[in-house]
Amino acid sequence: MNLSDLNTTQLELYISPYNDRHLEDGFNISKLNFTWQIVYFKWEYVLVQLKFEAPNYISSEVEWDKFFWRVKKNYTNLFYSDEI
Repeated sequence: MNLSDLNTTQLELYISPYNDRHLEDGFNISKLNFTWQIVYFKWEYVLVQLKFEAPNYISSEVEWDKFFWRVKKNYTNLFYSDEI
């Protein structure tokens, strides 16, 4: 498998704001945007490079936002574990 094969077609990575804080007045959801790239993949190891638009905006409250990595339905065969 080529690293370029692991992209947004197969994977979805996103941040979910803690406690619906994105519904607060003045919250700019676009500051949670980021790009990502798989830079290393070998058997049981995956190294993902993340580049955040506004790193200080992520988990800027006492409670942390959640980061999700989701394998899309038709590509679950890429990983053999129930846990990632």
